[in-house]
Amino acid sequence: MEFKQLEVFVNVVEQKSFSAAAKKLFLTQPTVSVHIRSLENELNNQLIIRTTRTFFVTKDGKKLYEYAKSILNLREKIYEEFNGDNERSIKIGASTIPSIYILPEVVTEYCKTYPRISFQIHQSDSGEIIEKVMEGEVDIGLVGTKPGYEECASDPFYQDQLVIATSSSDHFMQLKKNNASTEELLKEPIVMRESGSGTRKESDLFIEKLGIDKNSLNVIATMNDQEAIIKTIINDMGISIISEKAVQNHMNEGKILVFRLGELSSYRFLYIIYKKNKVHPLHIRQFIKCIKKSGNLGLC
Repeated sequence: MEFKQLEVFVNVVEQKSFSAAAKKLFLTQPTVSVHIRSLENELNNQLIIRTTRTFFVTKDGKKLYEYAKSILNLREKIYEEFNGDNERSIKIGASTIPSIYILPEVVTEYCKTYPRISFQIHQSDSGEIIEKVMEGEVDIGLVGTKPGYEECASDPFYQDQLVIATSSSDHFMQLKKNNASTEELLKEPIVMRESGSGTRKESDLFIEKLGIDKNSLNVIATMNDQEAIIKTIINDMGISIISEKAVQNHMNEGKILVFRLGELSSYRFLYIIYKKNKVHPLHIRQFIKCIKKSGNLGLC
């Protein structure tokens, strides 16, 4: 028997619905059903009777609910006691892409279920966020590159694609029409992210795969501000290798053109990172689940 099974069971009983419990716990309904079925099999008792019209907790189910509720409450008190977690806050470090384009929606959705939680969010490049997680300055990090520390857990939750973004000038319209190669595009003036960012790391790896000497690129600027890079692209000052998610709206508005990176198309994962040996309180564990559910990898 696991805490997760008891947590799911308690929420199903309280919500009187498998689907409502799944939504609250940021799980899929089939996952909830599996947990309840596993618990019933382990205890050799039917705990919940559910049909298309009725929902009924059995006598044994009611007894287990009281035990489970006490166990979960005690667990939460232990977490709070030993983590000093009376403020119910979450400290998050996030690199540019997850901070701007993913985190706001996740926080909004999470707060619908847990409105009393406060957030402290620090945005920086992936390298700095990884260090802040390791030093215990933030509870979790959202980054665009996998950390190199054995004691740091890294769970992928979103697959991002890097593209070459250009202005929508006649020059690039013509290159688009002619199906210009990646090598041809990289002869244009280019704006790069700073060296600590996940986007820069993946861009360098991609350019290396192409067999292009980075010193041969016409790099006109290096910036640590994603929005500044996008404005530079729109104003036709240079091109950039950038997250497709970051330029999606501008592409839809016709302000930016996107060129795929051909056979070596650069996909990368965004990661949730946290220290393996740190026991997080329930509200942080629930937030991690919420992030995973928000991604595009089908996690629950």
